[in-house]
Amino acid sequence: MTVKGTETREKYLKNMNQVAQQKTDLKTLATERKKLEQQNLEDSSKRENQIQQVKYDIAQLSKQYNDNQAIKSPYSGCFLNITASKGSVIDKGFSLGVIQRQSSSDSLSTVAYFPVGQGKKIKPGMKIYVTPDTVRREKFGSIIGTVSEVSPFPITQQGATKLIGNSTIAENLASKVRPVIEIHGKLQADSSTPSGYAWSSSQGPSLTVTSGTTVTVQVTIEEQTPITLVLPILRQLTGIY
Repeated sequence: MTVKGTETREKYLKNMNQVAQQKTDLKTLATERKKLEQQNLEDSSKRENQIQQVKYDIAQLSKQYNDNQAIKSPYSGCFLNITASKGSVIDKGFSLGVIQRQSSSDSLSTVAYFPVGQGKKIKPGMKIYVTPDTVRREKFGSIIGTVSEVSPFPITQQGATKLIGNSTIAENLASKVRPVIEIHGKLQADSSTPSGYAWSSSQGPSLTVTSGTTVTVQVTIEEQTPITLVLPILRQLTGIY
């Protein structure tokens, strides 16, 4: 009985050890399962992030392609002239042409070029007289305006071309006398005249002044009454100062 009881106890302990080992193995498997689930979750999240990044990169490349494919102007209007031909490769900063803005609220302005000696005497606010080349000044007078801006430094032909958009016209305007000062003038509106602008000696001609019209510009540097011009001569003759 003693030997048999000992064997039974040993068998029991052995079975208990096996049960404990199996429980430990089950816990280990459960832990590994959780690790695998967490790893799968992280891998899935990583893949999703990669997919989203690829989609974002594709969207950015598509936008960049579309932006580089089409050149958009911030202004609405129509081209007066185009300097590039279809299919030609252009560099950044290349002038494609001149756009005439379409806006009922914007009035025309004028740009003129003067020799430096004369241009340096011109100041913003001075009165200007603008005569379109298609108008007889002696009959209709000139459009009245004011100087709005004067370039602080002489302008090159390249600078004039960038503003005007036509190298031939810029050469004719800016290269007759070098160097030149560029002035901008604002035309005085007058709804009672056919052209919509104020004229110096009449209602002006029955025509519409359009963008791109070549003009002759005169600037009033100083206004003096006749007596102020005569007095200096009289002072010199009489010796009275």
